[in-house]
Amino acid sequence: MEHEHHIKITVPESAQDLRVRKFIVQNYRHVFKSKENIHRAFNRKEISINGCPTEETRRLNTGDIIEINYDKSIEEAERLETIPIDILYQDEHLAVVWKPPGQNSAVFEKAIHHNTAEIDSKGNKQKIWCINDIQKAASGLILVAKSERVKELLMESYMNDKINFTMRVICHGRIDTTVMSDLFCLDQSDKTQESKVNPKDVLKSINIISATRSNHAQYITTLDLHLHSPLSSLQLRKLFFF
Repeated sequence: MEHEHHIKITVPESAQDLRVRKFIVQNYRHVFKSKENIHRAFNRKEISINGCPTEETRRLNTGDIIEINYDKSIEEAERLETIPIDILYQDEHLAVVWKPPGQNSAVFEKAIHHNTAEIDSKGNKQKIWCINDIQKAASGLILVAKSERVKELLMESYMNDKINFTMRVICHGRIDTTVMSDLFCLDQSDKTQESKVNPKDVLKSINIISATRSNHAQYITTLDLHLHSPLSSLQLRKLFFF
């Protein structure tokens, strides 16, 4: 497997009396992502000398045989277990997962797979599909399909605007209207108007949740945006840079 590394090394004369950990750091650092991973490999007895698991402080002799049996998937699993996953609903077909802010989508999807995927008869985790994506800085719900059939059904609904998505945003300033033609008024004299986004292509409707005073922006307004799907984050950002 691509995650497994089996390396057998005969210690050269130049490494006589060198500690085994230092020898590995100097010559095989490309196998491990960090020095901490090397330390953990020693603890898991994945590194041996002359057929016996060894301590990382062991000094080498010329002709010693070092064997490294390093499984990167163990490190990956341990890393994914540290990522907070809040599963709000789950059955054999799908899951609904809360993503906290600050999590990279690609890494978070791996963590979702680690925590929600069904196990097949051979003990392997089956594939999952995240139907929607959420930007790194945002938090929210991710819909997860656990089978090809469910993925197709959910993706069909998502691509045909049959799934309701709501995004809560905080805006600087006071917003008093939810009429999109007033809120996103395009300047007819603006030569860049053609590059503007039609709000009705992105938003179904807007609700004002609250407007509170702010020392820095006079007012802070909280809105709920009811979005069309599939959602384009780029179009949404363009829409609010008016």
